[in-house]
Amino acid sequence: MILHPQKRGLHDILTKSVVVTSRYEDFEPLESFSFKPIMAGVVGLLLLVLCFGSLFNTSKKQDFSDIQILNDKIQKISNMSNINTNYRTFSFNGQQTSFAIEVNVIISYDEFDDKSFTDNLLNKLYPLVKAVNNNPKVDTIAIVFHSERYLGALPINKTSRFPKKISEINL
Repeated sequence: MILHPQKRGLHDILTKSVVVTSRYEDFEPLESFSFKPIMAGVVGLLLLVLCFGSLFNTSKKQDFSDIQILNDKIQKISNMSNINTNYRTFSFNGQQTSFAIEVNVIISYDEFDDKSFTDNLLNKLYPLVKAVNNNPKVDTIAIVFHSERYLGALPINKTSRFPKKISEINL
């Protein structure tokens, strides 16, 4: 509308309508129309999108987009449905220090204290998660065991976290 001599918008041009002002002005006939103002507007919009388009990007971050696929693969390969996987970032003084895959495993209260059981599970899960992971930003895998038991109405929770750098995990 700014560049058109008759102050017509794209919608006015497409519907072949004319803007009528409250005071009378003599306009040039419609035969003098050219695509130059439209092209200038399109180019201007493209430049604005290129300059400021990333400010309005509401899509998921690429780092976090594949967590459900990763969770499904780990459950399928390990044959364990009591696993839940998510990404976790850790920051120190505003700087991201690590980007981890956190695998939450729910086990029974008795198995929680069985060191050989948890060690066997850790030795199985670390290489599996490392092999299935395809996110290059991940530098740590943390296996977290959760267990809960009720003493009457009082829940007793146990949690232990075993983080390990990806470089320390042997396949």
